[in-house]
Amino acid sequence: MFAAPAAAQGPDRFANEPVLGPEVFAGTCGFPVLLEDTFVAGEARIYPVDQAGNQRIMVTGGYRSTLTNLATGATIDIKYFGRLQYTYRPDGLVEIRASGQVLHWYTAADAAFAGLDGPGIYLVYGHSVMLADAATNLLVEPATHRGRITDICELLDAA
Repeated sequence: MFAAPAAAQGPDRFANEPVLGPEVFAGTCGFPVLLEDTFVAGEARIYPVDQAGNQRIMVTGGYRSTLTNLATGATIDIKYFGRLQYTYRPDGLVEIRASGQVLHWYTAADAAFAGLDGPGIYLVYGHSVMLADAATNLLVEPATHRGRITDICELLDAA
């Protein structure tokens, strides 16, 4: 008689939460930006630590958001749906893989590694891979972005 192997523990699941507030984008555009999510769907999944000591978190979902240039009052509405996978490694780094439509924001501290035109808020339609320090969330090597990229700061400045 053979015993079946124990089933691996599945991830803990949580509903996505809206992101609110101008502090989210501090230091990105040349003006303060407010993000207000008006619709959020999807979930975050936190997986058990694997044998190598990695902790994986997967976030999938859709968002409908309003971004406001607080200097001028100009607003834009965006919709995006994507997937983010964070792998927290035992060496103190976190690998971030994004696909679909994902909102990225970078401050001057990340600009050298962002692979974009500098600090800003970008909507990426495609794939991105980044490696960051888990303690500071700052990028430690150049990010790669494949796909179409929309500069949200530029849109808010022109609106």
